[in-house]
Amino acid sequence: YSRSIECVSEIGTVVPDSECVRLQGPKKLTELRCSPTATCSSCSTCGWGYERQGCNPQANTFGTCVPCQKNLGSYFARAGSCDQPRCGSCSTGQYLAGCEFSFGNPGSCTPCTAQNGTFFTGAGAFVDFSCPTSNCTACQRGKYNVGCRGTATGTCSDCTGANDSGMVGFQEYYSGPGQVVDVSTSCPKKLCDYARCQLGQVLDNCRGSNPGSCVDCQPVCSQFQTQAACHSACEWSSTGCEATQYVVPGTIGRCRFAPCEPRICSAGQYLADCGGFKNGTCKDCNAAPAGRFFTGPGRYSPQCPSTE
Repeated sequence: YSRSIECVSEIGTVVPDSECVRLQGPKKLTELRCSPTATCSSCSTCGWGYERQGCNPQANTFGTCVPCQKNLGSYFARAGSCDQPRCGSCSTGQYLAGCEFSFGNPGSCTPCTAQNGTFFTGAGAFVDFSCPTSNCTACQRGKYNVGCRGTATGTCSDCTGANDSGMVGFQEYYSGPGQVVDVSTSCPKKLCDYARCQLGQVLDNCRGSNPGSCVDCQPVCSQFQTQAACHSACEWSSTGCEATQYVVPGTIGRCRFAPCEPRICSAGQYLADCGGFKNGTCKDCNAAPAGRFFTGPGRYSPQCPSTE
């Protein structure tokens, strides 16, 4: 600026103009210059990020604007000055936007962009995606993470969507944990592998996160606990309802039994070795007592019925 004031020649002399300040040292003398017309002038202010050097108005030298050396993590406080206050800090999950390499802007805390499968563990720097993160709580097969966002690690919950109809070729189980936070249907699924079981076995308990295991087929007859309940395809004995059934070959995924059929045998024969994977064979009964003849098959016993 240029203003008509009383010239200054001594340190500490008060300039009458109320907008001027008491001079504090020799360096202040270079800020003003006295002319024959008693007009004081100052060097013009440099732009942002620059500071004037070599200013001496008394010698008609106004210097040059020199770039400031930028300090990391700071911002320029005002134009024409290299004064650089430090940028502030933000809370976990936020970064300080607009401060680094800015002019007169201390910045503002801005939420970092969330990334699937992670949560924030600290504050970021000056740009998005600079917030440190850690992986969400890992879930077991058949479970997915619920609520992993911000600074929360989340919890595990059961997945949904697998076919649980029990039908061979359609029944499914979960083969891994959920792939997307808060999506219950994100667990990968597989069809139950019934074909891996051997003949006479069935795939048991294939559902949820369990691929199932092969167990031996159990004959239906063993389920009947009383003689009255033991149906015609089974034989009642002192040990209970006997398994007079056999496993039908070629059945995948379930236990299928067929009843033993002693009636296919002729009189004087009985059905032997029926059970397991065999439907049995007809064999001759023990010889009939003298003077007697067989009246029918012996069912499962070599003692065939006879009469005189």
